[in-house]
Amino acid sequence: MFTIIYQWRLNNINIENIKFSVIIPVYNAANFIKGTLDSIKNQTYRNYEVLITNDGSTDSTEKVLRDYKKLTPNFPLDFTTQRNKGVSTARNNAISQANGNYIAFLDQDDWWFPDKLKKAAEILSDNMDIDVLYHEAVAVNWKKGSDFFKLGALKEPIYLNLLFRGNKIGISTAIVRKDMLIKEGGFSTSYIYSEDYDLWLRLARISANFYYLKDFLSKYILRLDSESNKVENMTKEKLEIFEHNYELLIEDRKYNKRYLTRRHRRAKSVMLFGASRRFYLLGDYGKAKDYSLRAINTDYWFLKPYIGFFLSMLNLRR
Repeated sequence: MFTIIYQWRLNNINIENIKFSVIIPVYNAANFIKGTLDSIKNQTYRNYEVLITNDGSTDSTEKVLRDYKKLTPNFPLDFTTQRNKGVSTARNNAISQANGNYIAFLDQDDWWFPDKLKKAAEILSDNMDIDVLYHEAVAVNWKKGSDFFKLGALKEPIYLNLLFRGNKIGISTAIVRKDMLIKEGGFSTSYIYSEDYDLWLRLARISANFYYLKDFLSKYILRLDSESNKVENMTKEKLEIFEHNYELLIEDRKYNKRYLTRRHRRAKSVMLFGASRRFYLLGDYGKAKDYSLRAINTDYWFLKPYIGFFLSMLNLRR
């Protein structure tokens, strides 16, 4: 009986020692940051701090943050304002001020369910070797309501899975051990659209321990990109990260080159076709056709781009 009580106390001490630094970069977030902060304030686990970097907002974001802090004096919120330098610099700035031993990321228009941090703390206290914890999320489609997109766990080896199967870790689902994050240098300021994908790959490459929690613990807004240029720049950035890591993999000489070439071809074609679909939904049929052609030329055996190409030629909705 004494052993059971002692173990219970030990587990609770471990849980209490898990402190989260919640990192939120904001830019012109006046219309929705309050709901995001409310989702943190409603957490059943209380050992956290909230660090926000206001990335040069031109709306009333800073006033909203000041008012929120004034109206909720017990809420552990701190924020700084910087010139507009991008989301990576904003996150790195907040990380540099973090006092927690784990960094929990949250985007300005996402929100968490009340037991998010409690469930994470329970897992982390029992598995102290976890470097990256991630979970499922509910996607709120701005036209069709909520959808459950179950992405599932990354398969071993994690680095290959992330590289060839794409990013399955939403930024607002991720919790990273702070010392591991700092050791790896935080977010690269070279990227503004796929900075999280770059970070997960870098962490996986140094054999960080990833842990998948199957619960749906957050929501995010699934938005259609409003500009073709943004889709093009995002795709270019993802491909740059992909190609860089593929070159590193070839240099490692751990895997058969023919096997890697085949996987590289299909993964790149999937990325290009994904861009084609986004252009199609935006009504930019010319670019949709071009990217479907690029996908076909990358992998002749991947059938979906052929369908995308003909639909783009006919300007028909899928």
